[in-house]
Amino acid sequence: MSPIFSSTPVGPARPRIRTLARLITVGTLAVVAATIGAGQGSAAPPPTPADSTLSPQGVDAQGKSLQHGGKIADATTMVSAGPPITRSEIIARAETWLHPPVPYSQDVSKNGYRTDCSGYVSMAWKTVGNFWTGNLANVGVPIAFNDLRPGDMLLFHNPANPVNGSHVVIFHQWNGVVGGDFYMYEQSPSFTKYRTWSSADPNKYRLQNYKPYRYINIVDDAKSPGDADVNGDGRSDLVAQNATNTWVMLSNGTSFGPSHGWSDVAFTGGVANHAGDLDGDDRADLVAQNRTDTWVMLSTGASFGSPHRWSNAPFAGRVANHIGDIDGDGRADLVAQNGTDTWVMLSARYSFVGPYQWSNVAFAGELANHIGDVNGDGRADLVAQNSTTTWVMLSTGTSFDAPQPWSNVAFAGGLTNHIGDVNGDGRADLVAQNATTTWVMLSTGTSFGPSHRWSNVAFAGGLANHVGDVDGDGRAELVAHNATTTYAVLSARYSFVGPYRFSDVAFAGGTAVHG
Repeated sequence: MSPIFSSTPVGPARPRIRTLARLITVGTLAVVAATIGAGQGSAAPPPTPADSTLSPQGVDAQGKSLQHGGKIADATTMVSAGPPITRSEIIARAETWLHPPVPYSQDVSKNGYRTDCSGYVSMAWKTVGNFWTGNLANVGVPIAFNDLRPGDMLLFHNPANPVNGSHVVIFHQWNGVVGGDFYMYEQSPSFTKYRTWSSADPNKYRLQNYKPYRYINIVDDAKSPGDADVNGDGRSDLVAQNATNTWVMLSNGTSFGPSHGWSDVAFTGGVANHAGDLDGDDRADLVAQNRTDTWVMLSTGASFGSPHRWSNAPFAGRVANHIGDIDGDGRADLVAQNGTDTWVMLSARYSFVGPYQWSNVAFAGELANHIGDVNGDGRADLVAQNSTTTWVMLSTGTSFDAPQPWSNVAFAGGLTNHIGDVNGDGRADLVAQNATTTWVMLSTGTSFGPSHRWSNVAFAGGLANHVGDVDGDGRAELVAHNATTTYAVLSARYSFVGPYRFSDVAFAGGTAVHG
């Protein structure tokens, strides 16, 4: 299927940042002018530019990257990796040249970036200055082809003859099984394109010539509080927790794989069972919360380890029990919400510390109580959803602020109510799921916007309904989990598309199901 796109760019989320900074001096590149010739780094060489000082690969005669307006680089010209950027922002930036498509040119710039293939990648990655196919690899880390994720690039540079097919594209998502066909963004004659690799000319697009890279300053989008990404690949998985064992179906981006046993140990909580990344390794762990103690099984990426007691303190909320990163340290914490106060236990990576009182204010929603980062500051907040109003307590990192009204609009799902970042802007939104329609209120960072219908398709799970980023594009999707099948509707940033069957395998947990 071909996803639907919007031209509206979105701002960056504020996840925990793990990056490498690197600065490249263009003047140090030794590219012989004779090897550059007269064509651009694209699948088909365009006409020779009128200005003979311009090279087909976006460099001058000395191999220095041409900058805004065709400016010739000099010895002081520098290009470098830009600020940290999330995968969803890279895709959103790529889309801004797609609607309407930007004409291809080697000597024209748009917003400071050349409108050729390497200028397009430079723009999407928000680099400082323009790279070309001969030096883009300097701000990338080689990865395996099957590890490609949204915002990565596939690069072909032919140093002996750059005119002969040198090109670069932005990977979006797999078109079916991992390692097969895929969707890509590219800037090639005559304008910006979004298409599958298989739809391109096979005589000009030979996959064996292309090397996959990941931008050194890319960061993963913030995950939903209970996102069950147990293997850390950026895609939410399904976890079936039983009294004596736990099973997992991993998402490959287009479906859930076969069911595998991840633990044969008895593990269940008397108060609540959670999934979330407790130790900051980007893999979701399991939490069994009892009234007098709390136990954890950490994910190794291929299984769950042995249970360990992380707290022997009594901890249970009368209204709700949540899991989410409330202090912004990249580790999920526990929240016990009572009618008149709220307490937390913070993750110290291998144990919980506390409990600590974070609010002494009455706060409870009559329809639902959620946890999610609604203002995009990297800390999970509390949301109380009522039939006609919605209130929020923002996290300061050390406490919850006083309740604030975020919506006075009637908003309720007949089946269930979710929270998750459905448009990939780093802020958690509200979703009301009914039997035949699904409605969304997007967060603006200071309030929830008006209610909009995102789907008029019947969509409901007989066992459970989840929200999570199952395709790894930085936007949360809805998952309907039945006894023998599992379906998903995917976020296209301003609507849900589908549903699509993600599994026809019987999969159910007697204790809890996470997704």
